[in-house]
Amino acid sequence: MFDNEDNETVKQYVRDLLKGKIQPMQVPKEVIPRVHHSLDNKKTEAINQGSVDKVRRIQKMQTDLIRAEQRQKDLGAHGSLPPLKRLNSSIAVFSEKQMNEILNDLMNGKPFDPSKSHNIPYLMQFTKDKINNLIKEQKFTEAQEYEDVLRQLPLLSFEAHAENRHAIKVSMLEQLLQQAQESLEQAQEEYEQTIADFDARGAEQRDEIIEKFTEQMNEFDKETEKGPPPQYYKFSHRYLNLRKIQEALVSSKRYEEAATVQEQANQLEKEEREYLENKFYEERYTLRNKINNDFTTNLECLEEQFQRKRTKIVSDFENDIQNKTKSVENCQKKYEQAKKTHQNSTAATLKRSMATKRQQASRSSSKASFVSSSMHGSKYGSKFGSTYESQQSTQRSKSSTLPKKVTVSTQTVKRYAFPSHLQPNSQE
Repeated sequence: MFDNEDNETVKQYVRDLLKGKIQPMQVPKEVIPRVHHSLDNKKTEAINQGSVDKVRRIQKMQTDLIRAEQRQKDLGAHGSLPPLKRLNSSIAVFSEKQMNEILNDLMNGKPFDPSKSHNIPYLMQFTKDKINNLIKEQKFTEAQEYEDVLRQLPLLSFEAHAENRHAIKVSMLEQLLQQAQESLEQAQEEYEQTIADFDARGAEQRDEIIEKFTEQMNEFDKETEKGPPPQYYKFSHRYLNLRKIQEALVSSKRYEEAATVQEQANQLEKEEREYLENKFYEERYTLRNKINNDFTTNLECLEEQFQRKRTKIVSDFENDIQNKTKSVENCQKKYEQAKKTHQNSTAATLKRSMATKRQQASRSSSKASFVSSSMHGSKYGSKFGSTYESQQSTQRSKSSTLPKKVTVSTQTVKRYAFPSHLQPNSQE
């Protein structure tokens, strides 16, 4: 558990980094894991909000923090790191049992879990303490094994952070791709729905206009079928004069002449009525054709307006769908590239772990052969030692019989001191 003051300190570093007030190199190494973890939370929030620029900025900060952490010169020397209790982090520290399990897995060549990379500084300090204890106990073979693991930890930290960055990038691009696909699907659905609604409204308006026109023409035909109204019949002056003559003859009681004039007037009335009726129907027919032609022209204009509006709607939606399709393709391409990079990084880490495991196995076999050869060498050494001691004792016994003062010539010393082919010429 950590107090509120430490948490506020980490939050202040995060705020200063986001505002550009400080650089990642200015963050103390004791709080780098907690600041990195807080930036992960900020990055997750930015991804959920769809803020790509902020995500990239935070990712660059995390990369710089990793480099700053790697540049700490004291990571390679024992005891240069502060004690384990002085390392503060908002993330739970491994227990001793967990650290031993992780170290055993690493010594057996198992891959390291990138999600635990924030606790590598604690693991390094724990490993250094363990090595120091093993050295005190003179267990040098085990100390060497832990030393080999300790040398791997900075690289594991860097690889884990890199793999986390790749995973976060893949997750971010996957969300962006999903959002782009959803936006494209929404645009297509909206396009189909808009066109369907527009066509339905246009068809409804057209049907209403045609229906009203049909009713109007039906009323017109009914009036036409009734024939000309009484006021339409306007007879000629000749007909009117014949009727007046007829009335005058009747008044003068000249009935026979009135009957003759009446017959002429009736015949003329029949002819003029037929003429007026034909004229009436011809006028109605002409008027009906005119109304029909006007309606057809207006309907065609209405349909042209409808088609222009529909074409504009289709064009706008097609441009929008085309842009969103390109966005999906670009996101898909970036996602596939990031995914491939992440897979290659994971495969490289696994390959390195397998190579480490093979090296450790080879080292173990070399140690076994070395121990075996050392055991054989000790046997021969004991025999040689006893022989040498016996020879030395014999030599000492011989030297005791010689005179105390022995004179050796310089020439003899030279001949024993230099090879024969390098000896100077003797002067006799």
